[in-house]
Amino acid sequence: ADYAGELHRHDQEPIQPGWAVPTETGLRADLDTLRTRRPFSVLGVDCRTRTCVMTLEWPDYERATETADALLHHRYVVPCARTVLMPEPPRRNQPYRTQVLLDCMRG
Repeated sequence: ADYAGELHRHDQEPIQPGWAVPTETGLRADLDTLRTRRPFSVLGVDCRTRTCVMTLEWPDYERATETADALLHHRYVVPCARTVLMPEPPRRNQPYRTQVLLDCMRG
């Protein structure tokens, strides 16, 4: 419930283009670096005023959990606190999607 609330607050946050646009570009480059060693797709990067949400998808849950540690410990272009929830799905062998929340005021 707390995580869903944080994602909702992100959606309501105004966009500060001078920060959001270059931050999104930098985060996409960081994710491209991570993707060279791990199989996942970047479905979106959305930055606002102080938070960003990265929407990612993997071929299956097992590959997603193998990547979680790298996602949380990577040295991103901006120093942000990171939160990701990866609940086990009913079918582990289907594509798995989640969102990584970055709070750049608490980095």
